Amino acid sequence: MDKAELVKLKMVELPDSLDAINDHFYQQGWTDGLPIVPPTPERVAKMLDGLPWRTADDIIGVVPPAMGVARLHSVAVNAVMAGCRPEYLPVVVAALQAVLETKYGLAHRQTTTHAGAPLIIVNGPCVERLGLNYGNGVFGPGWRANATIGRALRLALMNISASTLIPENTPTALPSTKRPIHGSRCMSSVGLALGRAS
Repeated sequence: MDKAELVKLKMVELPDSLDAINDHFYQQGWTDGLPIVPPTPERVAKMLDGLPWRTADDIIGVVPPAMGVARLHSVAVNAVMAGCRPEYLPVVVAALQAVLETKYGLAHRQTTTHAGAPLIIVNGPCVERLGLNYGNGVFGPGWRANATIGRALRLALMNISASTLIPENTPTALPSTKRPIHGSRCMSSVGLALGRAS
């Protein structure tokens, strides 16, 4: 980590059109195929308010396979794109730190054609505060915190590490199929759900 170089993010001016912005991000390979929330400087600054005790240049870790340096700022950019609220940022950062642990084997997961993907399990008082679903339909639609925290991790892994999902119609696409689980998922622990029900 001592040798981590400062990478300047390139600012791009795009037309004031959500369609044009999403088309540009998709063409660059910066999305998971779904529309994104444009990461304007104002939105990213607001997202960084979710971790006020850290600075934007704090290094979270180095993300394989391209060994991209994950700074808090770049994680916040991806959290904005995923649709996270600022209070979700500490969970996104904790999830990224967890998958960067050597024993997790992220380098292999990032380069495989297998369907493995991170599953984030959140526990503690933040579950209720953030509105994480831990009951019926935990993997179903309708839960912003669950959906966007998992998506933010996936986008960060793609964009910071250069492990983009290459569209099928490009010459460099991998000869494999993908499964829906290839995107990250987020849920709270079953223990909390069981404890609350009693």
